[in-house]
This record gives sequence, structure tokens and C-alpha cells, in this order.
Amino acid sequence: MDNSPSIKSNISVFITNNDIVNFVQKPTRVCTKFYKKKNSTKCSSTLIDLFLHNGDLVDETDVFQCPFSDHKFVVAKLAIKKESSIVKKEISCRNLSSENILKINSCIDKIDFKKIRIFDDINDKWKFVKEELTKVIDEIAPIRKITLKNPNQFPWYDDDLLRLKHQKDSAYKKYHCSHSVIDK
Repeated sequence: MDNSPSIKSNISVFITNNDIVNFVQKPTRVCTKFYKKKNSTKCSSTLIDLFLHNGDLVDETDVFQCPFSDHKFVVAKLAIKKESSIVKKEISCRNLSSENILKINSCIDKIDFKKIRIFDDINDKWKFVKEELTKVIDEIAPIRKITLKNPNQFPWYDDDLLRLKHQKDSAYKKYHCSHSVIDK
């Protein structure tokens, strides 16, 4: 359907009813035909390739000649704001290296679990065990904050993707240092 301003078409009614805007203003299909009998050329132009949008993200549009079609290319410049180039993400973690795991295991072996007999209720017993284990872990490997800087912050970079990227980089560094088949 032609969406030229001079023609009242169904597409123009649709555009008006749905509060959207066509950002293409130039004709997108230009045809010329030569008639031998009359020795004349007729040219027609229509606006049938549209760029519809309901917001203010479109800065400008233009049409360019296409070498293999009578339709022209429609291009648009969008105003998508990129977040600041350095976005800092803070994560909480513990240093659970093999050395720290061995320290935690040895400290857990030293805990006097016989004190659990003092408690009658199962919930109190669980609370005692949980608190003792948490004390040991907090002492050897306390929770710390790490700030990740990502210079290429894109809208699709969410928390999960940042975490996975960090894990991938950490695993690569570990393999690079050890050259172990297991780390690979």
C-alpha cells in the first residue's frame, strides 16, 4: 500500500489509530516505463517501504538506490544511549583456594561437636553446627567484595553474563599458569 501523504490508505489509518509514526518521507519505489507507441516515458513513485516507530529513538532516515531491485534501501539512525564506558559491578565472594580449604578442614576437625548433646531440640542442634562451621569459614575465608570493571558494557551484558565472563577468564588464567589437562 502506498503511504504517500496525498493518498488516504488503510496503512495510513492504521498508523494514525496506533499512534505510530512513519519516519520515511522519500519515495522508496521509483519505476520508469517507456511506451514505444507514444514514444514517451512514464515515471511513478510510491512510498511503500516504511519505518514505523512509536518512540523517539529514530534520529533520521534516508533511502538509497538498490542495484538489484526497484525498491530502495531504507536506513535509519537510532538514538540509543550507551551507558558510561566503565561500569563497575561489585560481587561478594570468598577465597576458597585449596590452601584455605585445607585450613578450614583442619579447624573443623578441632571443633568439639560433643557440645551438641546439650541441646534437646533438633533446630538448636542445627543452629549450633551451622554457627560453628560459619565461624571457621568466616575466620579463614571471610566474605569480601570484588569490583569488576567492564569497559564494553552493552545492554545485553547482564549479571549472569558478567559472572560467566569472569569465570571464563579466571579458568583461562589458571590453565595458562598450570598447563594441566584437568584445568584445560
